[in-house]
Amino acid sequence: MEPERTEKTIFNEKERGRGPNHAGEPCLIVLTGNAVGMMYKLTGTEWLIGRTREADICIEDPSISRSHAKLSTVKSGLYLQDLNSTNGTFVNEKKVTGMHQVSDGDKIRLGDTTILKFTYQDELEENFQKHLYDSATKDGLTKIYNRKYFLERIKSELTFANRHRTCLSMVLFDVDHFKKINDTYGHPVGDFVLRSISDLVRRIIRIEDVFSRYGGEEFTLLLRGINEKQAFIFSDRMRRTIENHVFQWQATVFSVTISVGIATLNKQRFETCEEMIEAADAYLYKAKNGGRNCVMSVLQTEG
Repeated sequence: MEPERTEKTIFNEKERGRGPNHAGEPCLIVLTGNAVGMMYKLTGTEWLIGRTREADICIEDPSISRSHAKLSTVKSGLYLQDLNSTNGTFVNEKKVTGMHQVSDGDKIRLGDTTILKFTYQDELEENFQKHLYDSATKDGLTKIYNRKYFLERIKSELTFANRHRTCLSMVLFDVDHFKKINDTYGHPVGDFVLRSISDLVRRIIRIEDVFSRYGGEEFTLLLRGINEKQAFIFSDRMRRTIENHVFQWQATVFSVTISVGIATLNKQRFETCEEMIEAADAYLYKAKNGGRNCVMSVLQTEG
């Protein structure tokens, strides 16, 4: 049954210029919590919001229920409904009960920390919002995710994997003898190498994999649902891809190799992201001490 459309509702639509003939497309923008600045475009008629990976709008926040709330489009506008969540749904800090119509500018709080802003954005505003999000989460040189984003994601991915007893692999690698490349060919060539490696890796990862520049010549990957053996096979394929690639800067042709360390939540258990990062870093150290241009993980220590 469609919620009642009151005179006040119609007045508010006209006042805000966001009635049936509003300009721009409806969307939600993350104001606080994980992935600040992320924009979710609301295309369709119904959207499930929650922590489950099956949600239309999946938000990794432990205080959000798996199926937390639902947005629905009816003739008179967009309505929000709480789905008996543990910590409640609030619009402008008022608890949602029943079907609540949302208006342009409303702030929707889910659980304890996540706040979304409902608004309409045209193409220009959408591009601006994307630019802000990319500036906050992407590395300026390589255009992959930055360290800050990686640290946010590893927390949520590790929490999810521990809760559901699923595998999670972290791959940490760096460029062998990168200082020598900079000293021999110059820093522009070093930047070219980092961009080229980023492009090569992007071509072989899955859409759900999180690829980040950790700092300097170090990179990280988060591989959801990937066990020790699968992570090793992928990492060695990545290593060989880079080793076999011909790097050419103007008339100069040279080769590049990487050393790789892997930590996998499966047989090994990690309660904190710091523990997992330390384990991957320890295996990377072994790879570098083992002659470089190789992959090290728990599989090698078991053997």
